[in-house]
Amino acid sequence: MASDCLFSYSFPASRTVYSNVAQCDRQVDCRVTSSRKRPSEVDLADSQDYNDLQEKVWRDVDRMMEFSSKESQTLAEQLRRKRMKSLCTQLESLLPATPAKLDRCGLFEETINYIRKLEENIHRLKRKRENLLAIQSGKTANENTEIKVAVEFYGREAIISITGQRGPRQMWKILEELESHGLDVETSQLFTGEFFVLVFFHVNFRDYISQDPAQIQTSLECRLKLTY
Repeated sequence: MASDCLFSYSFPASRTVYSNVAQCDRQVDCRVTSSRKRPSEVDLADSQDYNDLQEKVWRDVDRMMEFSSKESQTLAEQLRRKRMKSLCTQLESLLPATPAKLDRCGLFEETINYIRKLEENIHRLKRKRENLLAIQSGKTANENTEIKVAVEFYGREAIISITGQRGPRQMWKILEELESHGLDVETSQLFTGEFFVLVFFHVNFRDYISQDPAQIQTSLECRLKLTY
């Protein structure tokens, strides 16, 4: 007797399919037929679904990586702009005066002009310093060549001291000058230091020579300028 019956079969993908058949005696044939053909078709469908899912996942990963790359680029650009703004602010603070409205190009131009002015001032001050040093060295040279003569009288005797930066080159000319004033040299002493030379003469006046210290001092200074 034929009657309707309900049977089921399972597939690897954890799916259960129910089928209604008209006659119960065909139950075995349906099971055999289903066991031979349906699992392969289901496996193929599951494989296709898996591939689709995998492609979807990779597409999502690519989108996430692309979003992350764009976000990092945006952050880097923000940091670069912030740093550039800070540097421009510091650069503007170094300038003595800037216009009220000044863009970055104008700021760079003002900075270049200011640096050039500073370089010109440096060169000008260097030349001025060299000129002052040259003048100072000339004065020092003149002071170094300056000779001081002092004459002190003690009755018919006198002490003559000569101070200079170096000793006389021709001592006999000094003695000749003293002889022309009627002075006889009793003793002479020479002292040398690090920056000076001191010469002492102990002289005696002759009786027929008048004592004139100023004249003797002036004459000795004129002669010593030629001698030293």
